[in-house]
Amino acid sequence: MAGKDMSAQRMTMIRFGLGLGLLIYFLFNVYLEDTNKLYKDITAEVNASKLLMDVERWQEVTRNTEKTFNYLFVELNITAYLNKTLLPEDDKTKPARGMNLAANKFMSPSYTAARNIPLMVYQAIYRWYLLAGWFFTFLPLMIALALDGYYQWKMKRFVFGDVTIQFYRLWFRSLSIIGVLIIAYLVIPNMNLFYGLTQYFPPLALALLAIAINRLLAHYQKLM
Repeated sequence: MAGKDMSAQRMTMIRFGLGLGLLIYFLFNVYLEDTNKLYKDITAEVNASKLLMDVERWQEVTRNTEKTFNYLFVELNITAYLNKTLLPEDDKTKPARGMNLAANKFMSPSYTAARNIPLMVYQAIYRWYLLAGWFFTFLPLMIALALDGYYQWKMKRFVFGDVTIQFYRLWFRSLSIIGVLIIAYLVIPNMNLFYGLTQYFPPLALALLAIAINRLLAHYQKLM
């Protein structure tokens, strides 16, 4: 019992540490990251992901991204609210312009945040639409693997042995980890899970998600 309590405490501390690290990374990108570097990173990610997708689907992703971004920062004029909140009184008329922003020299955390936030919002929106585009690409595979897992479950539900609770829990934890990584990818802009390889994350994550669902469905009856 004591061993289980220690293990649970360790996992709690690990989760807390990861969460704190992600928060610090997020705040760094907002307040301290050089705007010019951030712009280049986002542009590189967008261009790299173009090489992996069907051209028409990628164009749809970028159109939807631009449409949503323009609605937020042009029609709703979020730029004005950002400047009003972050900039000194005499600088509130200086707009930040998202992907078309001129990367000015670092002046202060507040100035940097006013320039970086539109860029990071653009990247977050792009990643949402990109993941959605990849989801529809992988949907046939996910359905096929889910059905395969279901039919394996039907065939093996009266067979005992071979599969252990630990094996099921391993796949369940894998599914949880994939889910956490997907959420981090979507809600933490400029989150480069593997520097320079972020464009590979959506298809890889969805492929692993499909496999994990297949394994969970295939062995579900063993825990009943």
